[in-house]
Amino acid sequence: MYSGIMWTVICDGCGRQVEVPDSAPGTRVQCPTCGDWNIVRGKADVTPAATRGPASGRGDRAVDLGFPSEQGPETRVLRLHPVALRARPVSHGLVLVVIAAGLIGAVVLLLRTPSQTWWAAASAAAAVIGLGMLAYWKVVAITETLVVTTKRVTYIRGLLSRHTSEIPHEDVKNIQISQSLWQRIVGIGRVGISSAGQDDVEIIIGDVPGPYRVREAINAYRNVMD
Repeated sequence: MYSGIMWTVICDGCGRQVEVPDSAPGTRVQCPTCGDWNIVRGKADVTPAATRGPASGRGDRAVDLGFPSEQGPETRVLRLHPVALRARPVSHGLVLVVIAAGLIGAVVLLLRTPSQTWWAAASAAAAVIGLGMLAYWKVVAITETLVVTTKRVTYIRGLLSRHTSEIPHEDVKNIQISQSLWQRIVGIGRVGISSAGQDDVEIIIGDVPGPYRVREAINAYRNVMD
């Protein structure tokens, strides 16, 4: 029977805390933020909901902003990759046109003029090159990752070789966000993060979705107001 005690579970989709009743283990709960359904397998998946208010310390501000509490084990808050389509919509549109035209041209030439195999091959090659460009853009995007946890922010770059930069939240000195007009419209931007021990910007990642949400998440654990 429901006792009125609330617990929290971390959403698998967006990493935010979702309040659930203590009767939730064994059921499915929907995140009100991203709509993802999460299965609460047992008491190990939930923790008591944080007490809100100034008396409960730094973790309360993070919870109030919709992030996991700073208290307890380190928890992932955000995991982001640069976006390719929103950053270069015109280029992607042109490549898609080339792919479609190449495939259609190859099929039409083979069906109507079987003797024109060279032109059909050229059309097919154009489509293959276009697909290769899309694949390349996607691979470049996934080789860069920005991870924000309740304790630190980490930047990971590379596919075969790997470069990692890590800054604890308490050492973050400055967070820079730059956006063009188009980036402001589509909600992406360039994020630069420097630490108190370095004069230069240590982490730079471009075309990140929701750059101001990234800053808000880091500042929540720095106990700094945006």
